[in-house]
Amino acid sequence: MARDRWPRPLLHFAPPQGFMNDPNGLVYHRGRYHLFYQHNPYAPVWGHMSWGHAVGPSLLDWEDRPVALPEQPDYMVFSGSAVVDRDNTAGFGADALVAVYTAHYRDDREAQCLAYSLDGGERWTFYEGNPVLVDGERPHVRDPQVFRYEPGGYWVMAVARADDRQVAFYASDDLKRWELLSTFGPAGCWQEAPHWECPALLELPVDGSDRTHWLLKVDVDGGAPTGGSGAQYFTGYFDGVRFVPDDPPETVRWVEAGPDFYAAQAFNHMPDGRRVWLGWMNNWRYANALPTYPWRGMLTIPRALSMVEVKGRHHLVQRPCRECYARMQPVEAPQTGRSFPLPEAGLLRLRMRTGGPWHVRFFTGTTPGVVVGYDTENRRLFLDRRAAGRTDFSPDFPGRFEALLPPDAPEELDLEILFDLYSLEVFAPQARLVLSALVFPAPGDCAVVIHDEGETIREVLLCGYADASASAG
Repeated sequence: MARDRWPRPLLHFAPPQGFMNDPNGLVYHRGRYHLFYQHNPYAPVWGHMSWGHAVGPSLLDWEDRPVALPEQPDYMVFSGSAVVDRDNTAGFGADALVAVYTAHYRDDREAQCLAYSLDGGERWTFYEGNPVLVDGERPHVRDPQVFRYEPGGYWVMAVARADDRQVAFYASDDLKRWELLSTFGPAGCWQEAPHWECPALLELPVDGSDRTHWLLKVDVDGGAPTGGSGAQYFTGYFDGVRFVPDDPPETVRWVEAGPDFYAAQAFNHMPDGRRVWLGWMNNWRYANALPTYPWRGMLTIPRALSMVEVKGRHHLVQRPCRECYARMQPVEAPQTGRSFPLPEAGLLRLRMRTGGPWHVRFFTGTTPGVVVGYDTENRRLFLDRRAAGRTDFSPDFPGRFEALLPPDAPEELDLEILFDLYSLEVFAPQARLVLSALVFPAPGDCAVVIHDEGETIREVLLCGYADASASAG
């Protein structure tokens, strides 16, 4: 029996068919952005992991390309990163694209390997000297993040020692021979987490100045406060050898408060120096059960990263990338208490005071929809998808998710709620909060209603995505 094809989202990347999870190898090279990703090209379930591939002139416009790194006879191609080897340190050729990935062997061992491309990412060659890094007797070491550490003039790799709940840091002059520098962890959420995955070590701007500080992000498949998988982060200092955290090891900090964010990776070699990452917008508790077809899995909107310093402590701030704002066109502002047609994709901006309750219902019509609101008594933003469209495909999918406003949050907040065919992302940059959630509206549920019980909403701006009439599916 033929199944109905689901259109792909408009603002968010999803594969043309099959399964996707982690973003991989995000890199800018010769005027094009490259987006690789964990991909099963044969079926919309996890398996046969390879590197899918898309390219584009911007962070929002993607053209599907053939699978870049296919599954090999003796291993699957797990996650990793890509760099531009401008100085030919590896000897593959000047300006080569080099992918550093994890080989997951049939006997469950893992090792780090290389592949390279000399034609801008269209054709790839697996390095004949693979693997380039085997971490002793540890079977599960994966997800290498590689970048050029300019002060030292060498390559650095951050890789997860999954079972030990550690990140190991290595250095190399040629991407082929790696020397252990140091390790970090266990710390943060580790006793509740079966393993650590997908580290990302990033130097970020602070308070919009020339000052920088370091962030180490680590994903946990289990133990997240929303249930299932999630991403934690640490702030600190990296001196080219070791990462020294700002906080005691028992401190736990989460990248976001929503249920659907994992395995984020930042683009290497951005032409303007910005740090922008993409995360997998999903959760391992139900990733193989989502109702979409013939594809399953999508990424978040690209997010610009920075930090703010508050009373001597550094905090991560995430915002939609500026390219996203450039695509938004204002439409008629909805009046509170009245149902208003919702564009297929777009942005709702609210300026609200924290002195009273309010809530917004998205994707409402035949069902109550997704509720985004503010609980005055408990000072919490919340997102509730329990009564929104399709929730019956997994008992773990319905839920209400909350984020506590920090004590220093201003009395008046600007909220930006980014919506697409199957998702909501709530950004409160002044409060350093993000909630991301998948949602699968019922047919015909395409309205938004704003309820301002506390008369605290000061401004409302609804925008539609400029290309929303042209489906990517």
